[in-house]
Amino acid sequence: MIRGDRARRRLLGLAFAVPLLFLAAHLLTRGAFEVAAVGPSSRDIRVLLGARPGTLAIDADLLLLDDGEPLGASAVLRAAVDAVVLEVGDRERRLATPFGLAWYGTARLRLDDGPERFDDGRLEVGLDEDARLRLVLVTPIEPYLTGVLAREMGRSFPPAALEAQAVAARSYAVQCARRAAATGRDFDLFDDTRSQGYGGISDSPPLRKAVRATRGLVLARDGRVLRAYYGSVCGGRTRDGHERFRDVPVDALPSVVCGGCDGAPLFEWRRQLDAASLRRLVPGLGPGPLALSPTATSPRGDWLGAVAVAGRGEPVPVPLDALARAFRLPSTWITGVERLQDGLALVGHGFGHGVGLCQRGAEAWAGRGEDFRAILARYYPGADLVPLEALGRPPR
Repeated sequence: MIRGDRARRRLLGLAFAVPLLFLAAHLLTRGAFEVAAVGPSSRDIRVLLGARPGTLAIDADLLLLDDGEPLGASAVLRAAVDAVVLEVGDRERRLATPFGLAWYGTARLRLDDGPERFDDGRLEVGLDEDARLRLVLVTPIEPYLTGVLAREMGRSFPPAALEAQAVAARSYAVQCARRAAATGRDFDLFDDTRSQGYGGISDSPPLRKAVRATRGLVLARDGRVLRAYYGSVCGGRTRDGHERFRDVPVDALPSVVCGGCDGAPLFEWRRQLDAASLRRLVPGLGPGPLALSPTATSPRGDWLGAVAVAGRGEPVPVPLDALARAFRLPSTWITGVERLQDGLALVGHGFGHGVGLCQRGAEAWAGRGEDFRAILARYYPGADLVPLEALGRPPR
């Protein structure tokens, strides 16, 4: 009897130990990103990965197809003309698109020969018109924000600036998601400057701390999440949001004096426009000295249109977007035009569209002791800082 009791106790101990060992091993394999997790989230964001790779290599604790079929820990997806080739070990199979791919833990992804990235969530896999992979990452919003902070601001910024950026980025993402739900679009945001930058979740402690400190908080006006635009350097005054972006309601993002970015790079800038390049950009300019002037400006002073004149010739319209791209203008807030021997020089202020939070301004105000709430009130006057859950869920 004594030996039987001991045997039973050993079996019971083993029965409890095996699941615990499995759980411990599972947690250990999830990596540093899970150790520094920002916590669970009830809200997902759908991000269209802009790289459009030909191949995707992915590793995780366990990969599964959307029908629940387990694939193991590693797989490679390769775009074909009319299907996606799935490679698992030495086996290949062709899958019709679209299909879903999910995983346990945090996945390690490599798109073509690009750098490794880490993501939570799952992928909706399809093919685009060029037979490249079309990947939509469905990921919890809070871990996603760590990756946005890494791309849009960086861990060297002071905590209050990072926290203000986290709230702005969360608000922007949620508003994009609500708009996508209303229009039926199958993704919410791009992963680049068309929306906001994202290259995978970050394990940086300052970035994760900023997300945790502001968890669930968004900016709202009249009970609606604000499309909280932000930019690098406003140049001394932000631009009115409705005047620049028609998806911003009137008076929702008014122009305000920054008072913080005056020492930042590109607060004021100067760009030379050589005559030959300007003539190529604007066909029809005759001989003689060149001049450039705006046809209309925003209340802040941003050029909304322009014309060029050569000698005594007639004004010729200048495509402003093409001008900005050709000469790498940091912004269209142009404050002066200088005539040079072989062209022109433009003088201006700021880097980017200038709407909403000025990141370099936020950095300066954080350095002066303002917390994230004061910084947000400075750049989004009239907006309320509220928990997202208080505003209800989007109709997804």
